[in-house]
Amino acid sequence: MLRQVTQIVDQIEDPTTQTNLMAASAILAGLRLEKEMIYRLVQRDIMQESVIYRSIQEETTQKIALNLLRDGLSVETVARGTGLSIEEVQQLQQQMNQPAQSES
Repeated sequence: MLRQVTQIVDQIEDPTTQTNLMAASAILAGLRLEKEMIYRLVQRDIMQESVIYRSIQEETTQKIALNLLRDGLSVETVARGTGLSIEEVQQLQQQMNQPAQSES
């Protein structure tokens, strides 16, 4: 079925719609298929262009950055390790510290 879906999605002309549908199909396929099978049928580079894929990736990166900040790593080290900008890491650090400030 995933093979049929990819063939239909490949015929869609709008690249944004195509990448989003491909990513959504791959995510849903992950409920039943192994990732190796999905990667054989779905072009990984197309999936990575999807706003859905990028959103999931961004959330994961931010969670990792928050964990590293909680462990006491410097903003610069967290930025280097996650690929986030220093400004993005500083914003996460501020968000992390806000609840602590409002409790005092």
